[in-house]
Amino acid sequence: WGIHQIVNEGMAGAGRVHTLERGGDPRRLPVFAFGGAGPVHGYRVAAALGSPKMIVPAGAGVMSAIGFLAAPVAFDFARSFPSRLDTMDWGRVNALLGEMEKEGEDLLTRAGVAAGDITHRRAAEMRYVGQGHEVRVNLPLKNLGPDDLPTLREAFEAEYVRLYHRMGPPVAVEAITWRVISAGPRPALHFAAAAQATGKVSEARKGSRQAYMPED
Repeated sequence: WGIHQIVNEGMAGAGRVHTLERGGDPRRLPVFAFGGAGPVHGYRVAAALGSPKMIVPAGAGVMSAIGFLAAPVAFDFARSFPSRLDTMDWGRVNALLGEMEKEGEDLLTRAGVAAGDITHRRAAEMRYVGQGHEVRVNLPLKNLGPDDLPTLREAFEAEYVRLYHRMGPPVAVEAITWRVISAGPRPALHFAAAAQATGKVSEARKGSRQAYMPED
């Protein structure tokens, strides 16, 4: 039980930091338990966080496998090119973005995706000059230039406020990493409920054993 509770506290600590860094309060958010061992730890993690509710969906143990099957074929590319937005070499930025999209198209075509079904998403990881943590901001699918500076800064500040609930310092904004996600279409999945089990409950069980409950 001690080992189990140490694991629970470790996960709760990570969840607490992740939530607080984004301006959230874990005491106001439900814990969503999934994965093969998620429901085994979910209740204790929720209790450690002070969460008001725990949600365990049907088929929780195979949710990751379903997600893998439901995800489109995709490739994620990144290029590092740190520079302030107001002094940016936009020619180089557009070349990097185009290079990543071309690489994505080549890989998806080799994977059997038709050219007309390929889509791209662009993003940049930005921050106020001097900060140590970046915020990912979506970019338009077009060549960027100096005229886009106000739009990009506005998008960055909107995302910054969404995450941290406040504006940052009145300093310049810089981009550190440029990203492209190239993807094919989402697979068409059809789910059906399993047939109702027949027979007595005792016949459907694999087995049984005693469980330790510290409250008892």
